[in-house]
Amino acid sequence: MINQELVTGNEGFKDMISNISIDNCTIDNLLDYKYSQQENTKEIFDFIIKFNKYNFADQKIIVGNDDFEQLIILKSSSTNALFSAYLASLISLNDIGINKIDFYNEMISICKMIIKHYNKAQGYLPYHFFEYFLNCAASKMKLKELKRFFDECYSELLYLVNDNKYVIASLLGMIVSAKATGKISNVEIVKWAEIYLSTLQHDRYQEIQMIECKEEIAELVIPLVKNDKKIQLKLDLAHFLFNHKDIFIFTQKQEKLVKCITLLKNIDDPLEELNEYKIALTESNNETLSQIHEKSIPLPKKVVDLAMEEREKIFTFMEKMSDFSRFIYITFDLDLIKKSLLEYQINIMKKNSVFFSLIPSYHLDRFGNIIKNEQFSIEKREFLDNAVQPFDIILMTYFRDRLDAFLNYFSYDSETDAFLDSVFKNNLICNKTRTTYLKRIVSGILKNCVQDKC
Repeated sequence: MINQELVTGNEGFKDMISNISIDNCTIDNLLDYKYSQQENTKEIFDFIIKFNKYNFADQKIIVGNDDFEQLIILKSSSTNALFSAYLASLISLNDIGINKIDFYNEMISICKMIIKHYNKAQGYLPYHFFEYFLNCAASKMKLKELKRFFDECYSELLYLVNDNKYVIASLLGMIVSAKATGKISNVEIVKWAEIYLSTLQHDRYQEIQMIECKEEIAELVIPLVKNDKKIQLKLDLAHFLFNHKDIFIFTQKQEKLVKCITLLKNIDDPLEELNEYKIALTESNNETLSQIHEKSIPLPKKVVDLAMEEREKIFTFMEKMSDFSRFIYITFDLDLIKKSLLEYQINIMKKNSVFFSLIPSYHLDRFGNIIKNEQFSIEKREFLDNAVQPFDIILMTYFRDRLDAFLNYFSYDSETDAFLDSVFKNNLICNKTRTTYLKRIVSGILKNCVQDKC
């Protein structure tokens, strides 16, 4: 239990929070692990760290009455602004606790401090803190407070140059958060973005993150404006993406060019750029096709062992059947390859192979165009994306085993012959004059296939 006696005069506690900085910490890794091993900080470390597990796990953070009282004690003894703001964000999640602190000033002060640091920031860690506190504010503040909060953050951003990547990321975060709350008007959101999008057609960047932040801001604003402004913003975004196409490679480049073409759909193209975009897309498609090479990847041992075990079971199962039963099984069992089996095999492969988890998955047609699967449900699209890479392997390790067992044991007998005769003679879509011919073809294939073992 955290009490004032534990914290007051605790040099370990002072040392622990003095090491917290926006340049070397993250919200889910705020405290150095070494303090979990020290007697005078272990209890404090364990208390704080229990909240971290919720931050990025889409779970509600629970702050009970006992928790908030202990958080208040820690906050009153904190000399680190970042740590104090983090404690305030936790205290705000308790209905009683939020009334014990000046939540607005805690959030706006830390956000302004982070923004002022952007000019000397060496990475995105400060921005991620800004994003965290921004979302805390958006979730707890009432309408008037939140409008004031956003206005103050925006004013602070305007003091910095508008091509600072952390400024652009912060603006994007503000727009996404404002739209999610529904508390900020579209007019206000458009006003925030206008100054940063006014030079879009002429902007040039070398970092993909910067390009994609501006792209996302423009895409969020396009539905919020009308008539000429909407048309101009679409033209500017298409031009912006086209100018940066060579920053991207292969399928990323194709996706940006497809977006350029889509943006110009059903609007006037005064500079006649649409044809230029289409030519560039064709060239990019051909470039991607030329880079496709087949790679051999060794199967994880667990997959091989499972496949061999399954193969033995199949041969034992097929050996006990009659020839006719084997034929019916291999011909009419439409569930030979089950979706559940595919998912199981895919999961095993991904767990045992770093390769499968690292490479992106794209579907290309024969011309190199990226095939979109939006018409499918999310579940089916996800399944198809995951199944593409290992599907050939599963065919070889599962279906092929059944075919091998069938060919190993099957012989064409009178029962099978009678069954085929019945199928063709009683089939309404089979021309009566061709039944003998068709049966001879199918039976010939079966006999030859078994004889030659395919």
